[in-house]
Amino acid sequence: NLGVTQAQSGDLQAGLTSCMEAWRIRDQSDSLNSAEGAALLLNVGCMRQGLGDLAGAAAVFEGAKEIRERSHSLETLAGAELLRSMGGVFFEQGETEKALHHYQE
Repeated sequence: NLGVTQAQSGDLQAGLTSCMEAWRIRDQSDSLNSAEGAALLLNVGCMRQGLGDLAGAAAVFEGAKEIRERSHSLETLAGAELLRSMGGVFFEQGETEKALHHYQE
């Protein structure tokens, strides 16, 4: 997607803006609650983390985890990537117990 390409090209802010627009569209079309929606939220969270918004990243990751749990897709490679990312953001915030919990899930 465009947002990921922008982020990979070094423009995290433009990538985040594009992904936020995709999030708005998915939310309006009721397609956010899917594995693809959870993947989009993972991208948003990673971009927020890269921009230094650790609390925002953690909140978005939590939303992605809830979607993956409801869609029974947490125990997949994509779900493992999400949990690793969640652990990373909690570790950056100094919340090692929470980080360890997500790394072990």
